[in-house]
Amino acid sequence: MFGANKLQRLTLVGMGKTHNDARLGVVELVNLTPHSLVLYQGDSAALTIPPSGELVRCTEEVQAIGWVVTGGISVPLVTKTFGELQS
Repeated sequence: MFGANKLQRLTLVGMGKTHNDARLGVVELVNLTPHSLVLYQGDSAALTIPPSGELVRCTEEVQAIGWVVTGGISVPLVTKTFGELQS
């Protein structure tokens, strides 16, 4: 687990349009959710990013795309599209 006041740096491999067009870059990951984010590599937790203390929300649109029946209960299948940021 990392300290809440430290910005974490993570080296990521970004893939371009083709597999041979890989680029390396260093990015700062800032957790804007109220809970810790855990990134996994296989079955093991590789990195835990604590909440930054700053919360950001965005608009979302939910669209029903079908139904699944399980145990005699109809459950909707939905897709979410995220839009504008709200503070």
